[in-house]
Amino acid sequence: MQTKELLKIDRLLPSGSEVGKLLKQGIKDLPTFPIVALKLLKLTNDEHTTIADLEKIIETDPSIMTRVLKMANSPVYALRHSVSSVRQAILLLGFSTIRSLALEVTIYDQFVLYSRHSKFDHLFYWRHCLSVAYLCKYIAMEVGYPDLEEAYIAGLLHDIGKIILDSHGRITYNNFLDAQPDSNGVLIEEERKIIGMGHNDIGAFFCHTWGFPTDVTLAVSLHHRRFGHLNLKPRESLFVSIVSLSNFITWSQGLGSVNLIRNPILQPEIEDIINFDKVDIFTLINKMEAEVKSIAGFYDFTFPSPKRIHENLLLANINISKMNTKYFYLCEELIQKMESVSLSGKSLTIPHQSLESKEILAGTLKAIHNDMSFDRLYVLIIDKNGNNRSAGYKRFEFRPLCLLR
Repeated sequence: MQTKELLKIDRLLPSGSEVGKLLKQGIKDLPTFPIVALKLLKLTNDEHTTIADLEKIIETDPSIMTRVLKMANSPVYALRHSVSSVRQAILLLGFSTIRSLALEVTIYDQFVLYSRHSKFDHLFYWRHCLSVAYLCKYIAMEVGYPDLEEAYIAGLLHDIGKIILDSHGRITYNNFLDAQPDSNGVLIEEERKIIGMGHNDIGAFFCHTWGFPTDVTLAVSLHHRRFGHLNLKPRESLFVSIVSLSNFITWSQGLGSVNLIRNPILQPEIEDIINFDKVDIFTLINKMEAEVKSIAGFYDFTFPSPKRIHENLLLANINISKMNTKYFYLCEELIQKMESVSLSGKSLTIPHQSLESKEILAGTLKAIHNDMSFDRLYVLIIDKNGNNRSAGYKRFEFRPLCLLR
């Protein structure tokens, strides 16, 4: 990784001490990312890696090996004979797919599997991550991003901060959801108020600590943040946009990471980077749904029925309509205030009928009171001798000038 890239990441990430304040344990006491997955990540990016190298690593982790073999024997490949060895699976799936599968299983086993709370259901969260990951992959294909598996990995990891908080936070993510008001507020903003930091910052900090690629860490950090001012490379901006858009679409479909209907928001710059008219969103959503349904059994969750998705969309539209109504009246109120301000000063522009300073000050203070409805006004002036003088208007009475001592 280049020094320039490190500096760019460091500027965006919270410090270790800031993150440490939010955790029950020190950062060093938290589980590290499993070494098998990190080795696979490095090996699949190394052009000198052989099939034997991958085979040796995969066979040391039963979960990864099971997932790889199950994928190779899935209906997607429609093989006449079953795949029974890791070597055959690697030849069939390719290095990039192996890398994605390894990370997918590792994240699930390490962070998702062993904890399910009333508010923050980890399987519900995992369904969201898989949906975003597959959608990232398909949108990347549609817009010409070269590394589809990297897009998939970023989708898997984009909300990893929520799981870390839930397992190790002083305020767990389950506690946070319990404290949520009955409103349509944006969750990331509520996190910053209640927890002290957004899940995107915490997730990006650990992705960087674990040694994930720079682009992945950037996407995790920025998928809820404005980034047009950061002078990112075109490839980086496109990558962040893919992850942000995928997350936005899944929430819009009622497939968020928590069982709440909240109005998703999308950074304005994404519309300048991805031409929505040239992306067949509906086809991509159908592809994503088919993929997630095909692996739902492996992870023991169900994909929402069309009826449930329809209900989610209806609730989301109702909430959006409520928010639009609220903002409409807020804007109307703001316009009225601006018009009032533009009309103010009418009294101030009336020509003074006297050149006496006391009369000018008195008239000015009365005019400001009439236009602005202030109940108490003071004017400070400096006399020729350098002393401060004060003139005040209170309750329609002009107070004589007096020296300030």
